[in-house]
Amino acid sequence: MTWQDEADELWEDANDIVALAIGLGYAGASRARLRAWHRHRVVPAPRQVGRGVHGTATLYPPGTATVFLRACELHLTQRKLKEVAWALWWNGFTDASLSARSQLVAFAERLAQLLDKFVGPNGELTEHAHDELDKSTAARLPAPFARVRRRAGAADFDFVVQSLLYIASGHVDALGDTALKELEHALGHDRARTDIVGSIGGPWLEGDVREDMENISSLASPRRFIEVIRTCSDDELDEARDEVGRFAAGLADLGYAMRKSMDNWAYGMAAWGGQIEYLIGTPDGQRYMVLAWLSCKKRPDLTPNLGTILASFDKSPHLRHDMDLLFEVREKIPGLAERLPLSLLRRILKDPASQKRIAGVLTEARKEHAAQIDEIIYRHRTVDGSDPV
Repeated sequence: MTWQDEADELWEDANDIVALAIGLGYAGASRARLRAWHRHRVVPAPRQVGRGVHGTATLYPPGTATVFLRACELHLTQRKLKEVAWALWWNGFTDASLSARSQLVAFAERLAQLLDKFVGPNGELTEHAHDELDKSTAARLPAPFARVRRRAGAADFDFVVQSLLYIASGHVDALGDTALKELEHALGHDRARTDIVGSIGGPWLEGDVREDMENISSLASPRRFIEVIRTCSDDELDEARDEVGRFAAGLADLGYAMRKSMDNWAYGMAAWGGQIEYLIGTPDGQRYMVLAWLSCKKRPDLTPNLGTILASFDKSPHLRHDMDLLFEVREKIPGLAERLPLSLLRRILKDPASQKRIAGVLTEARKEHAAQIDEIIYRHRTVDGSDPV
């Protein structure tokens, strides 16, 4: 292929990419860095083309300049190129073939090896596991898991961790029915079986706890992850990334709204939302969520349910913003706290009649306090520029 070929026109010259980055203030940008980042699979591979009497040129695929600029920005705070490459994929700048696939395989294999350090082949906990369990009662934990420890009690938190190890390693049979129910309670998921959803006249989760835990155990097995990732196409990985992002954002917002308007454990979703929000905020948590999502998608009986969940979250893209807006309006507008008692707000997510009543109160308040309410709405404008509902 020669320099004059029409196909080359969309490809980007290495010199132009570097010049653009330097012009935008990334002083460390250079052709050497661009080459090194290609070798570390941060940016896609280039090719050499002839320029006639002018020698050769190094061309990168269309869009590489955008990827390189974003990588330069990420590298200011994240020195590990593996994590830079992951962040580029997670945020949709690259496709799975560049780095994400190999990282997901390596993560699943590392997870399997780590689990083997904790649980023996017959389901017995190793000495290493007992040492780590002793530390778990006093270890510093992220907020969602610190709430679990408080709910279980510090003295019993090692039981929670031990039970999760049994489930992750496929040894649910090591736990009795009472132990499984106690675990579900400690995690804050048991309310999913008891809190009544008005629209369906019962709880959203029914069935046998053991059956559910066995399903989770089989779907979340690191060895299943390894099997699943090796059977997925790059397009499936990219699709799973996008779906996990939507799912995690929707569940995190729902959990936040429930914790704000109800309590930390409402409907089980309040706890699930906080736990998922923490996971999705870390690279390893993102890797785990992608693999778990793919594992579920490979079960034909679960695929329709995943689609239904995504569709429901897509209907309320700004739930967190809306909840913060509602509570600030209630706090700042005179007399509104009395007209919108917390007992009414606690029903906003489950009772259509309560939603209509709240809307009516806000409509009346707007007649007298329009300017003040508009100022609050403006400060709560969402990222995409739309007003909260």
